Amino acid sequence: MPNMKTLLHVAIVTGLLVLCTSRAHEIALAQTDKDNRCVNTEITCVGEGCNKRIPAVFGKTYLVPKFKITLIDKNTNKPAAGARVLVHYGFKYFEYPYEPSDEYPFGAWIEGKYSTDPCLSNEDGVIETDQFKMEPHGYYKGVYSRGKKPEFTGISVTYELPYVGSTTKHCTTSTDFSRSDLDKCRRNGVCEFTIRDGCPQDWR
Repeated sequence: MPNMKTLLHVAIVTGLLVLCTSRAHEIALAQTDKDNRCVNTEITCVGEGCNKRIPAVFGKTYLVPKFKITLIDKNTNKPAAGARVLVHYGFKYFEYPYEPSDEYPFGAWIEGKYSTDPCLSNEDGVIETDQFKMEPHGYYKGVYSRGKKPEFTGISVTYELPYVGSTTKHCTTSTDFSRSDLDKCRRNGVCEFTIRDGCPQDWR
């Protein structure tokens, strides 16, 4: 027959297991609640050695407001629940030299972007973002970049939608919102957009 010390030890271990299980459940619920938040924005690195480049010039900072997007599948006219979504914050900067140099002897404007981690739209087809401080930058500062400071251009929302009548095949498409779109909603105090999109109906 177990003694009192053994019973007490069992009770303590059981209590800790229940507490840990409960805490793990709370964390899981919290993570599920935040699945539709596209956050953790970082610079998108493209090309060999791009992550080693050091910005040489900066443009005017733009404070992108937090916003909410409702994604509607136009083929079903229902919320696109569970769609995989990324948000990209675009900017342009002047690059020199730029290839092919015979076509662009004095350099050219090119696009850069910051991107969030992927998120999943909730049952209402909604994703949300945090406020983001955009600092457009470039890597060339010289005679050809005079009067050509980097600029924030807008946001692009990329998402996956199902083929008509399919639950396994998806197409990837996107919708852009300009800087003026964001300026307008900032003035209104609320930034909410609705996207109605869908895969081509003849895709199978």
